[in-house]
Amino acid sequence: MDEVTPEEMRKAQDFERGWSDERIRAAEVSWGPGLVDMLPPALAERVQARAREEGTSDLSIIEAAIAHYLDTSAA
Repeated sequence: MDEVTPEEMRKAQDFERGWSDERIRAAEVSWGPGLVDMLPPALAERVQARAREEGTSDLSIIEAAIAHYLDTSAA
């Protein structure tokens, strides 16, 4: 069986603890830096690479992509 990395262990512990009411409320009003963690890995990597290239945040890239999609998609 493969060894568990420290990052995987932190994620497992966080999952087991669950989210407090305060954390849930914060998530409802702010995506925070973990937003790309909700994306499929390949897409998250593309978002992060573009953010580095443009010197901006992951959230800015995602906002621009959604706005572009909504502006150019058929209504």
